[in-house]
Amino acid sequence: MGKNIFEQDQMKQAVEIGLGVSGPDDIEIVTDDSISKAYADKITGILMKG
Repeated sequence: MGKNIFEQDQMKQAVEIGLGVSGPDDIEIVTDDSISKAYADKITGILMKG
């Protein structure tokens, strides 16, 4: 889409009115096995890049 996830209009508006998280550092993905952890790490990397 060309924009950072947290630069999208919907996300910016949600943050402005106090809904959701303001950035990827505010997201914690909790897993209970190594396969899920590996996938969560991949998602976290994508979120951090935007």
